[in-house]
Order: sequence, then structure tokens, then C-alpha cells
Amino acid sequence: MTVRTQATTIIFCGIDLLLYGSGYLYLPDREMLVVSDLHLEKGAAQSSGLPLPAYDTDDTMRRLESACELLSPKTCLFLGDSFHNEAAAFRLPERIKNRLSALANQRQFIWVTGNHDPNIPAFLPGESCATYNIDGLVFCHEMPQQDKIAANNAPDDTTSAYGYIFGHFHPKARMRLPAKHVTGRCFIHDNRALIMPAFGAFTGGLNILDTAIQSLLGKPQTVHFCYQDQIYSYPVSQKHFMTG
Repeated sequence: MTVRTQATTIIFCGIDLLLYGSGYLYLPDREMLVVSDLHLEKGAAQSSGLPLPAYDTDDTMRRLESACELLSPKTCLFLGDSFHNEAAAFRLPERIKNRLSALANQRQFIWVTGNHDPNIPAFLPGESCATYNIDGLVFCHEMPQQDKIAANNAPDDTTSAYGYIFGHFHPKARMRLPAKHVTGRCFIHDNRALIMPAFGAFTGGLNILDTAIQSLLGKPQTVHFCYQDQIYSYPVSQKHFMTG
């Protein structure tokens, strides 16, 4: 049965997670907020070649501030591609630096590096790392091939913590509804791997039925579809989802 709600609770590898329709994840036992693929300053980085407005960073920051206000996390964990490129990270506007610093005054920031931002500027608050491990979960930007093999070979026991949470693919779903088709960002997971939606305003997405995503996941799979800040949970099947 599908339930419309602002957040849904799942047990992933033995750990309680809250998934929010706004596109972020929360570990209540650790008071940790997790977001992925902010791509801050994408509009500014591409404005010379594309007619993109430059409000995306402010919009993304506003939603990050709203998440922190709602949850008051002790830790914010960013799963890579927080900045659209290294140059954008190092020329971050002063107003954005100040807003990040204000958030970090009340909590720990941990920046996982991504393919767009392999080096995190030292002036940013917090610490950076390639992966972050806690409670048997591996948080990373993109699951390496050897980890994919390890996940697929792990015992099929969802009460044992041994899983991977990552971003990079910006998963989106195209849903069949009685009157229309709707496309939006989503979480998707099997028993061992969970892919986060992109949090940034200009991030686009890759269909969950694409081979690049399906090759990472076993069966069965569940999608948590984000639409107008609500979340809807479905098993992955041709009945509910379409390519394109």
C-alpha cells in the first residue's frame, strides 16, 4: 500500500532511517542529516554557455537550512558533488560561506569528496574524507566496483548492518498514474545498497530503470518517490514505472 507522508521510516541493514520527501535522509540514533549532490554554484558555472539563472545555490541552501531547522541534527554528512566543480568550490560567494558557517556553528560538518569536488577547500567548516563509515554502513559518493561485489555477496540478512549509501546517479522515476505520468527524484534501494536523490536545484536525474543503476542493485528493489515534499513508496516494477 502507498502512503503519502512527509517522511517514511525504513530499516536498512538493521539501521533505522528516515527518508524525507524533500530529498534528504536522517539517522535518528546518530542525529545525523545526510544529503547528496548539492552541486552548489552549477548555475554560475554554466551561465557562460547556458541561460541558467544563478539562484540555484541560494535555493539549495534554503532547503538545507530548513532541514537543519526541522531536525536540529548534530552532524551534517554531504555525500560528494557538493560543489559543481573545484573552481566553484574555491570561489564560493561570501554570503554562502557565511550561511554554511552559521549552520556549522551548531553541528559537525563532514564532506565526502565526489568526482566533481575531489578537493574540499580548507576554508569550509568541518572535515573531508573519501568515505565515512558508521554503524556498519559505508557512506560514499559512488560505490566502487569491489564494494559492489562485496555487497552482492553479503549474507541476505537485513538485520545485520552491512550496507552502502551513496549518491552520484541522481536517481529519478517516471511513474504511471491513472490520469498522467509524473517524473521526480527518488531514493532507490535493495537490501544492501541505497542510492540517494540529488539535493541540488539544477541536478537533473537518471531513470531508475537505466542499466547504470540497475547493475548496482539486486532484487527486490523499493523506490521512495519524492513529489512536492511528500514521499511515496513503491516496489520497483513495470506496473508502476516507465523508462525515459
